[in-house]
Amino acid sequence: MKNTNGKLIGNIEGDSVYCLDLKGLVIGITIKMEDGNFNRIAPIVIRCPKDLGVLSSSEIEALKAFRNSDITNFLDNYVGEINVDFHLDKAEIATAKV
Repeated sequence: MKNTNGKLIGNIEGDSVYCLDLKGLVIGITIKMEDGNFNRIAPIVIRCPKDLGVLSSSEIEALKAFRNSDITNFLDNYVGEINVDFHLDKAEIATAKV
């Protein structure tokens, strides 16, 4: 929240669920991690508002350290990394005139 000037409000729920409120939009995002591993949440949480155009370039840069995560084994050897491999499309919102 601090790095996004309050544009994002996140909440960790039970059963590996993360809820994200995007202030200024009338949507929220819920992320469920099937394997229960929360260390994969941050890159997903950053990608969603970035794709929806909610974050400025300076806010995205401030979150750079959280975008990708290294995976290490029990000996703390690097064995891979977590990268987000999806993009959200911003839906056009139609407004009806009454």
